[in-house]
Amino acid sequence: MTDVDTTVKGIQIHRKPKMIFDDLNMNLRAFVTNNPEIITAISTSDRSAKLTPKEFVSKSTIARMIASVYDPFGKDEQGVILKPNFTEDFIRKKIDFLKELRRHIAYEIRKAQIQEESEEHQSTFNFRKQMVIEVREDMEAKHTQLQMEISNKNERLDELLKELLELNGTSSRPSETYEHCMPAPTEDKNDPEQQPEEDLLDLPDDDDLKEYGYHDNSTTSDFSGDGINPKQGIHYKDQRTLELEERRAEIKAYLEEMLTIPERKYSRADQID
Repeated sequence: MTDVDTTVKGIQIHRKPKMIFDDLNMNLRAFVTNNPEIITAISTSDRSAKLTPKEFVSKSTIARMIASVYDPFGKDEQGVILKPNFTEDFIRKKIDFLKELRRHIAYEIRKAQIQEESEEHQSTFNFRKQMVIEVREDMEAKHTQLQMEISNKNERLDELLKELLELNGTSSRPSETYEHCMPAPTEDKNDPEQQPEEDLLDLPDDDDLKEYGYHDNSTTSDFSGDGINPKQGIHYKDQRTLELEERRAEIKAYLEEMLTIPERKYSRADQID
């Protein structure tokens, strides 16, 4: 068997044509019988009307057809098929795979970013939620503290008010006691309204004076007809009025002194915060 002819669509020069037939491990008749597509692919010029599939054809024709069917480029070389169309498909599939891998990687990266952002948002939300809870607890504690302070201040004000009322009560008691101890006006022996009447009743009349030999002498009398004592130069009723006014002034001064509330000096512990 010589070199294999080449065509435009055919094959390149076979480096190991003998290896091809050794691998087939059969004669040409058996190979052609088991591969009827070779007979159908033989050109019309190489066929005759009398030929049948079981008859031999020229070796060159069989070699060409065997080469077209049994393409050495279809063999694997280090795991890669050397057939051109397969190489093209392989490269295209590799490119598609790389594109798909790129899209998948981009999707995974985006998914990881979304998950990270979601976790960050969740962490921020939890942080703000915890902050709100802490602020609420602080406000409740401060509110309770303020209520206690207000309650204490109210109690302190009530105590101060009671003390003030007690001071007012104690300041008004001495005047009441003093007024209670003062004699009633009806019991006064020096009442200016009753004293002249008693004096007039005690005066002797003219008949008594005549019996005792007493003669009326206006020039030597101590009192005039109007009840004026020339020796003293003042009216008796006016003198009593002056005494009462002086006594009333003393009582008024005493009451004002008792009613005056002294300024309270608070100690440092009693100061209201």
